[in-house]
Amino acid sequence: MKKIIQLICIVFVSSQAFAQQWIDETYEYDSIMNLEYGTAENFLGSPVALHMDLYLPICESATGDSKTPLAIFIHGGSFLAGDKGETTITDLAKSFAKRGYAAASINYRMGFVNDAALNQCNFLNYSCFFASDSAEWYRAYYRAVQDGKGALRFLVNHATEYQIDPNNIFVSGESAGAFIAMGVGFLDVASEKFTQAYELNSVLT
Repeated sequence: MKKIIQLICIVFVSSQAFAQQWIDETYEYDSIMNLEYGTAENFLGSPVALHMDLYLPICESATGDSKTPLAIFIHGGSFLAGDKGETTITDLAKSFAKRGYAAASINYRMGFVNDAALNQCNFLNYSCFFASDSAEWYRAYYRAVQDGKGALRFLVNHATEYQIDPNNIFVSGESAGAFIAMGVGFLDVASEKFTQAYELNSVLT
């Protein structure tokens, strides 16, 4: 897995910063919204569908035997909130697609067992929930990494259909999404699995 992850953006920079280094936006793009890439059990044990939005450039390099690089973007939200449709994420995905990348914005499982008695928050318009057990943070992160890897696996398995180069993949995230991106790139051996997540399926499958 490490070999196919070419870059993980820990600091989430703006599309304007990228534009200073890249070619001008050139290509039109098609979008496939709410594409289901898998199903999994949430923290309550209920099955949920996992979706992504996929933006595909319309250009010569995406036709015939040519392949486009892939960029995957993962939203933040403390493993509790957020969505693939957030403007900061979709703006980047569209900006990459206009420059010849296949770009995906993914949703992943969120939430964990929390303690309502600790539901106090000093942040305006933000719903604070506190884990009833610190292990819940590990499990929430591990589930999100599973989903990130699942989205990557789905796109690699459909590389021919979407004209993706499976050897030229970038994963990036914002806030919690940056941690997930690191897990997608580096959590790939059994010894790296958190003890708190032993009851969860391996991310390696």
